[in-house]
Amino acid sequence: MPLISRVPTPSTESDTLSIERTVFNVLLFLGLFLNVAVLLPALFSSKVHRRNAWYNVLISWMIYSLSYLLILGYQHEHEPPFGICLAQAALVYSCPTLCALTLVCLLLDYYILASALTFEKDANPLVLKLLLLFPWIAFGFVGYIVLMLIANPLAVTRNPVHFYCSINTNVPALFSAIVIFVASIVVLVVEACTAVILYRHWGVFIRPSLDKPYLSFSMFVRLSLFNIMILVADGLDVTVIKNPGKDSTAGWTIVMATIPILAALTFGTQRDILSVYMFWRRFRNQ
Repeated sequence: MPLISRVPTPSTESDTLSIERTVFNVLLFLGLFLNVAVLLPALFSSKVHRRNAWYNVLISWMIYSLSYLLILGYQHEHEPPFGICLAQAALVYSCPTLCALTLVCLLLDYYILASALTFEKDANPLVLKLLLLFPWIAFGFVGYIVLMLIANPLAVTRNPVHFYCSINTNVPALFSAIVIFVASIVVLVVEACTAVILYRHWGVFIRPSLDKPYLSFSMFVRLSLFNIMILVADGLDVTVIKNPGKDSTAGWTIVMATIPILAALTFGTQRDILSVYMFWRRFRNQ
């Protein structure tokens, strides 16, 4: 009587990867949906007031989610069209830079406005505009690097578990890693400076007016913790893209797909936004 082998069969491994791909895609769709749900009240409700830098952050995480969904339907046997695979490769390398820098610029925007409110002076409008544009310039630059490095179409391929397309060079990932490292240092410095302002002028921020929830102390805490967490996650993102391995890539890639959900929960659980959806409840002032 033949012995029954307990070694995983190719069919079992394929089924496991199929489930993991489904989880990956569902998480990305959920993150996209939640960020849109957070964005809509700020766009259309008179109760919600947000800064342009805040919109930048949400849009960046929506692009992040969409970038990993570009080869949806081509994550199994069939190869995706070259143009779609190329576009996705450019996006997955440049999105960590975009998301990290939009968060840093949102924190800088908070610091500038907090300083202006505290010392009763106007914020420099040119600096605020540069904070909005800089992440997108860096985003375009990284995407351009990816496109310029692809001399051979065979350099663009799906990662070992076929979740998304990448390229066989580490230059874009290295650039993103440098940007994220510098951004981490900037975050720590700006958070420390902002914390000093909040400590010295506690009464101004602990009870903000209804039309300035953006400058509330709770918003600073949310933003600071999320910045640190996301910069670490973006570093992981770059590492996974840079060093794909079939044994570990699937698990870490699924973790990466949860980040947009965390962004939506961080920025979408303030009372003015919740009050738009939970209109039957009466919320206290923020």
